[in-house]
Amino acid sequence: GNSKDGREHLVTEGIRAKTVIRWKNWIYIPPYDGPKIFADKNIETGNSDVNQLYNLENDIGQMTNIADKHPQIVKNLKDLLNSIQKNSPSPNKTQSNVSDI
Repeated sequence: GNSKDGREHLVTEGIRAKTVIRWKNWIYIPPYDGPKIFADKNIETGNSDVNQLYNLENDIGQMTNIADKHPQIVKNLKDLLNSIQKNSPSPNKTQSNVSDI
């Protein structure tokens, strides 16, 4: 667009359609089922049975989950992510791919 203002928040999609939301310096990752580590690659998957919240200003490597220390931020970001997902087009109503044009 023509706006000079940046986005207030950003939703990103990871492996197997896992979504996370970033707002300012905060990253919120909702709970996801599955292994916590890819055994063959020895890397983290982001899966957890609890909410995850990280402040990138102090923890760029997302090593310390501080969700229990900031429940209101968790609630706000969880609600925002749910709202965005609810208002997104369903997979059956996807837009045309560039190759379809």
